[in-house]
Amino acid sequence: MNEREAEDVVRHFLEGHNLRCVVPSKPERRSGQTPDFRGYHGEDLCFFAEVKSLRGDDPVDLALSGIDPVETAVIFRNDPTFNRITTAIHKAVQQFDRLNADREHPNVLALVNYEQICGLHDLRGVLTGQFYADDGTRDRIYAKYSDGRMAKDALKVDLYLWMDPNDPDGATFVYTSPSSHRLRLCHCSDTIRPPFKPFERDAP
Repeated sequence: MNEREAEDVVRHFLEGHNLRCVVPSKPERRSGQTPDFRGYHGEDLCFFAEVKSLRGDDPVDLALSGIDPVETAVIFRNDPTFNRITTAIHKAVQQFDRLNADREHPNVLALVNYEQICGLHDLRGVLTGQFYADDGTRDRIYAKYSDGRMAKDALKVDLYLWMDPNDPDGATFVYTSPSSHRLRLCHCSDTIRPPFKPFERDAP
């Protein structure tokens, strides 16, 4: 599996809903200042899109590869799921900064989740710093992930698209703050419509 597979999943979903996804040419890609694709409605450029896949934990897999099946391994590290999401967002924002620094067009980040232990609630934890209990109460226990660099990165993404490659029709759009760009996106397609899930940040 590679990133191209995830890009294909996202493009197929969006193109099935009245959008045209244009992949940069090879010369453009070599410049390093291109999105994964540009989203068009008719001839109008609607948004820049970056696609990131959330996959297995390679460092842990590598560390366990030499362990005997009857042995027990104890590894101390930060939550790999949250690290994976924050890294994906940061890399996407770096690319958006290079190609859309003046924010002339909306930035859309698609996260394609291949991990069974990872879910939309993890993205919410990273973006808001909050743990949401089943009874509706919240506890700000993820601030180490949502604050600092992530607080700035999150605001540069106008809309997040969370997708399961095995259930593309269950795709969910989420956002963290009001954005005039998000309203522009609503006019692009019958897919990009409210209701969105607002993952709003509380003050620390």
